Amino acid sequence: MLSRFFVSSVLTAGAIALSSFTASAGMPLVNGQAGSEGPAVSFNSLPSQEAGFAPRGNRTLRHTVSGGRRGACGSSALALMPLVPGQQGALTASAHPSLWVYVPAGMGSTARFRLTDATEADLDEQTIALPQEGGLVQVKLRDKGQGLTAGKAYQWYVSVTCETANGEEPRNTFASGWIQRVEASSAVAEATAVPDRLTAAAAYARAGIWYDAVSSVIEADRSGDRAAAWQALATSAGLDRSLMAINLPSN
Repeated sequence: MLSRFFVSSVLTAGAIALSSFTASAGMPLVNGQAGSEGPAVSFNSLPSQEAGFAPRGNRTLRHTVSGGRRGACGSSALALMPLVPGQQGALTASAHPSLWVYVPAGMGSTARFRLTDATEADLDEQTIALPQEGGLVQVKLRDKGQGLTAGKAYQWYVSVTCETANGEEPRNTFASGWIQRVEASSAVAEATAVPDRLTAAAAYARAGIWYDAVSSVIEADRSGDRAAAWQALATSAGLDRSLMAINLPSN
């Protein structure tokens, strides 16, 4: 089944429409490529617990957030959260994509990142710096080896050790998400090979390639337009409402 988000955002000074965002839940790949046509279904009509991303083997993949109540680690009311749509995994066309996670203010100075395959073998481990003021943090997969293999699912984790008061033992909080690489169709590859990153974001969004759509929006240099594009993309994907109003990282 090919499910889609229908979202449109009219962006000033560019008039770019983010429309027909294709979710990755159960997305069939035609000749190993993303961006094929299929029946339109509103993602928001699907029960959240049934909106799992099911790659080969019909394994349902959902992102995870752990570590207690919101605000238990850090000064923000928001929790540590991966930027993935709804309760599902998502797609990339890159062998070395960027992953994004929201980190609350005051959570700490560093976090640990891990990427594993279906056998739970570690493929990448990094220590990443966290901004004291919190916000979106980019994790760039290291450009080594062959990178992600098309058609395979991977899980990634970001964990933070939280200091506690009253002499209590420190505890870990983590967020995780799933990612699968696909080969973008020639039409998508051509549409995204442009200097204007919001134009590229719209093309990725229409093809259902979530991670690359997010990175393209954040990389855009038209601050007003990218804020509107981010709100449209976040809304279409069912992200936490609080994430729609956060400040995007400066370029």
